[in-house]
Amino acid sequence: MTSRSKYLLFAFLVVIAGLFARKVSFLFPDFVNLYLGDAFYALMVYFGIRFFTTRSACWVSGVFNLLFCFAIEFAQLSTIPILVTLRSTTLGALVLGRGFLWSD
Repeated sequence: MTSRSKYLLFAFLVVIAGLFARKVSFLFPDFVNLYLGDAFYALMVYFGIRFFTTRSACWVSGVFNLLFCFAIEFAQLSTIPILVTLRSTTLGALVLGRGFLWSD
């Protein structure tokens, strides 16, 4: 199995774990539920970035991951009509989030 296929598999497994965690959120305390989705999202993005940058250092991928996640979070402050429309769909909400929170 190549490095790329491993990262793609890891990203897919993280998505499944994140969706499963939403379904069984009643099993976790509130403080875990508050950040669990964000942690899974950031991990999935990291594996996605590693899929495209297998030859770069892990810390470089980590920096790109941090910048991407910050960009997604700050984009939630935007009220551009197309973004608002996308966020109202299930897939759009999962990818773009619903609203800005400093804690995220």
